[in-house]
Amino acid sequence: MMLSRILFTLSLFFATLSAYPAYAVPHKVGEVQSGAYVITDNVATIESWMESQFESGTNITSVAIEAFTGGSGTTYYLTGYGSYNGNARTIAVLLDLSGTEFFVAASKTSHTCTGNPCSECSFTRSNSGVIVGCNCYPGSGSLCNHTTTTDTSFWY
Repeated sequence: MMLSRILFTLSLFFATLSAYPAYAVPHKVGEVQSGAYVITDNVATIESWMESQFESGTNITSVAIEAFTGGSGTTYYLTGYGSYNGNARTIAVLLDLSGTEFFVAASKTSHTCTGNPCSECSFTRSNSGVIVGCNCYPGSGSLCNHTTTTDTSFWY
């Protein structure tokens, strides 16, 4: 009788653990050091994941933590810039700032801009700094397609 209670309790415990989403544990990607935004996670791993969000052959050449201030505060993104066959590939992952540490936001939201054709895309933002679309810089092509993904499977 006692053994069955222990086994039942253990099975409930492990069932609860398995139902708890792994992404609920925040993943740190960087921090503020002397006023600068510094990536503390493995940059090569982040770049590889960012490249995998586009077609094979995409090359991400720059990754940074960026801040965009608007009317209702500051929004932070982990951004990657690169290209595929001369067309821009840009990706941004929403971050949360806690104290001086940056974490992937609980929403696990990412945005991409894909030049079609365009050699230089940028994200367009709302007044609060939230990404709402993409633009193609004048003279660099005609169109950048915007996608938003939530609950993304990230590099960690």
